[in-house]
Amino acid sequence: MQEVLNLPADRWDFNEFYSEKPDDTDRFLCKVLAAGAVAIYLDIITKSDIKPINRKTDKDDSADRVVHIFNLFLNICSDGNGKNPAEFDPFQYDQVLEGLNIDDNLRKAYSDRALKLFSAFKNKFRVRDCVDILGFDPFSYEDYDEETQEKIESGEWMQKCVECMQHIITTIKEEN
Repeated sequence: MQEVLNLPADRWDFNEFYSEKPDDTDRFLCKVLAAGAVAIYLDIITKSDIKPINRKTDKDDSADRVVHIFNLFLNICSDGNGKNPAEFDPFQYDQVLEGLNIDDNLRKAYSDRALKLFSAFKNKFRVRDCVDILGFDPFSYEDYDEETQEKIESGEWMQKCVECMQHIITTIKEEN
């Protein structure tokens, strides 16, 4: 997605990217879908004239920033927390932008693009939770019986993740 949106690699370092299982839930959004929403956010702020004035650290922490927003997105929008993913406001949670007055047009641009992304995903896959897409929780391998663990180990399920990635990339590419 970084290449599809022409996100500058020197600004958005994804080499250290990681994600956590959302707190206290067995149901959470497809991570590829969440990554697509975060990529849209990064595209919007990269193209904007937002200049952070209060950095929390002196070093460039773009990977930490992306991980923070991504994991918050998953937590806030997962089952039990009830927030519609298209209503998530990453500007509100981006610590680097804390204290800045963000133009409502940027928020609307994000919301509109995210809504299109989520709608297209739901139309294609009919579901948006990882467990529903894969048929198991990839964070809970040890909780499954031996037969299910063997199925997970086979890796065939990864094709579904690739299909989700291809769909997200195609959807984002079509809007640009």
